Amino acid sequence: MTKESVSVPSSPLGRLLNYDRFRARLMRIYGPKATARFLRNWETYCASVITEAELREQEKILDVDAFITLRRENSAVRLCFSLIEYCLGTDLSDEVFKHPVFLEIYWAAVDLICWANDIYSYDMEQSKGISGNNIVTVLMKNRHMTLQEASDHIGTHYKELMDCFISAQARLPSWGASVDSEVARYIQGLGCWVKGNLDWSFETQRYFGVQHLVVKETLLVTLRPSERPEELDSDSDIE
Repeated sequence: MTKESVSVPSSPLGRLLNYDRFRARLMRIYGPKATARFLRNWETYCASVITEAELREQEKILDVDAFITLRRENSAVRLCFSLIEYCLGTDLSDEVFKHPVFLEIYWAAVDLICWANDIYSYDMEQSKGISGNNIVTVLMKNRHMTLQEASDHIGTHYKELMDCFISAQARLPSWGASVDSEVARYIQGLGCWVKGNLDWSFETQRYFGVQHLVVKETLLVTLRPSERPEELDSDSDIE
């Protein structure tokens, strides 16, 4: 299918029919448990984005723990993780998803993506005056860190998260050969997401502009000046 052959429905009925087709394709592969998780993650994502907008309107910065809880949801990472089961054609049990060791791996992967995204996007966001939904800002405000201290702290915590993601896999219980294989494939999907996020962040010009490859090589970022309100893109995505 070419880009030119794809049409976007303009009417509410057209969009509804598009949704029905999407749902039909999804349900052909998704199992009931994976479907339930996808819908729950979609609901929490929508609610968390509303909360993020309210906090931005109030110019309120959350404490670290409250921010981490919100960021895990409004990043849409969990929603995207739901699609791993769709891609693999698996339907893991709730027993697996509720196991504490599995959750260590899962939450480490979520935070690895969120914390990396925040440090990469901080310069762009601070230049637009919308850096409140960012762990860098949260650490600077709540723990009285400088920008460099916050960045160093994130680097240290990132290594701790990666160590947890790797070491916890050796502590997973066995649910039988078939399920163990599906769990291993799912965790591999989490790892692909973590690595893919890192690679994409430096291949795109989204965060560092034309200097993206220079930043990757030098690990140095020069902060951009604040933009005038009229220069801001009103529908820019800051995630």
